[in-house]
Amino acid sequence: DATELFEYLYENENDDENDDGDGNAARATALMCLDRLFYEGRIKTIDSEWCHSLNIVMYVLICFVTAMLVLQLLCSLLYVTRIKRVLSKEESSSGVMIMVPCYNEGYKELGKTIRSVLETDYPDDNRCLLVVCDGTITGHGEERSTPDIVADILGYGGGGGTSAASSSGGIINKERGHKYTSIGANSRNRARVHHGICVEDGRRLKYVVVVKCGTSKERRDGTNPRAGNRGKRDSQLVLAGMLNRRHYRRRPCELDRAIVRALDDLDLTVEGIKYLMAIDADTRVHADSLSQMVYTMEKSQNVLACCGETRVDNKAQSWVTALQVYEYYSSHHMKKAFESAFGCVTCLPGCFTLYRIRCDDDH
Repeated sequence: DATELFEYLYENENDDENDDGDGNAARATALMCLDRLFYEGRIKTIDSEWCHSLNIVMYVLICFVTAMLVLQLLCSLLYVTRIKRVLSKEESSSGVMIMVPCYNEGYKELGKTIRSVLETDYPDDNRCLLVVCDGTITGHGEERSTPDIVADILGYGGGGGTSAASSSGGIINKERGHKYTSIGANSRNRARVHHGICVEDGRRLKYVVVVKCGTSKERRDGTNPRAGNRGKRDSQLVLAGMLNRRHYRRRPCELDRAIVRALDDLDLTVEGIKYLMAIDADTRVHADSLSQMVYTMEKSQNVLACCGETRVDNKAQSWVTALQVYEYYSSHHMKKAFESAFGCVTCLPGCFTLYRIRCDDDH
């Protein structure tokens, strides 16, 4: 510290007994040297009007942020204490399709997701599971491809389970698949369609499985380990495109006709499906979540989409997943609950959201 060094060297320079003039000159020279090295200026202690105005603005912003945090807390309390509703038969009569796009997930993730959909308390006849397999991909550590795992879980692959499953009878051979247009540079693609009813523990789950298998050239070359793979967005557009072409009476593709025929075999119609739930292949759906979300949509025709709370299932696996617990809790219990109180949620998660496909004619 330069100050301590200065005081140590010149601590006796101000004494009258040792004041010989040379000491004062040396002290003054040292002060000038220190000023040249370290002097920056003097702090102005008089408050100006500008500083006073900035202080007012700062306190106003602090109060505003505090009020917003308190309001978010109150909204989250309303979200937590929400009363569970019991749907009547009329309120649960709308058709719901649950879409699950998958890529390289294994038996554990897919089994958990499909079984949770099967165990929801929504009526069996009014729900349908749509699984879109993005190519015949085998995940890390898995012995079988994702489409084969889906076939075993639902039962139409002969690997377990009780299922009244069958393959969709399209207008072309099953092995070649049904043609449709993909997004991206490689727009030509084909997909196989399977459908049936999975029965387990007295519950029934209608399902349609779309397996993107690629063109004949992709499969014949044998050099492409990801034949049919076009990405998750393309998997989502398989259903969205079919619904768009069906409702707006546009020309359907071969895959559209195959999916419609599969729904007809399951006593379902495209026009009868009012809601679409989009979840990920590793999402476990709570038993009453579908019913509660449908109730919210039925209560107001102005609601086009709603999301549920997403929690971390493997929170104790590592410190990273433990940190995600706070992130998810803050996002849903505070941010989304706060936005919902004003009637508009800016971002709905793709892993757990219910969309309205159509409205009633009088709305």
